Amino acid sequence: MPSQDAAKSPTPDPRTEPSVGGMVQLVKDYARQETVGPIRNAGRWAAFGGAGAVLFGVATILLMLAVCVAMGLPFFGLPTRETRGSTVVRQQRHF
Repeated sequence: MPSQDAAKSPTPDPRTEPSVGGMVQLVKDYARQETVGPIRNAGRWAAFGGAGAVLFGVATILLMLAVCVAMGLPFFGLPTRETRGSTVVRQQRHF
């Protein structure tokens, strides 16, 4: 007894057979290729962008800290030039 799958005719490849159904399938495949693939790659670009933003933020904070310490301004309770290495009480600066 032959199986039911053998009785069916093989489905033609829509990309090689000229037909309306083949054209519709071809357009669907093309749209999927041009939209889904780039969206998957966009996740990688977003991850690199996020990591770059975090590193840029950390670098900015460290640069602000270095400028404040170099100018002798108190920054999060860190010692200034006047009090570094001594027990002198900090004087308030009035600008």
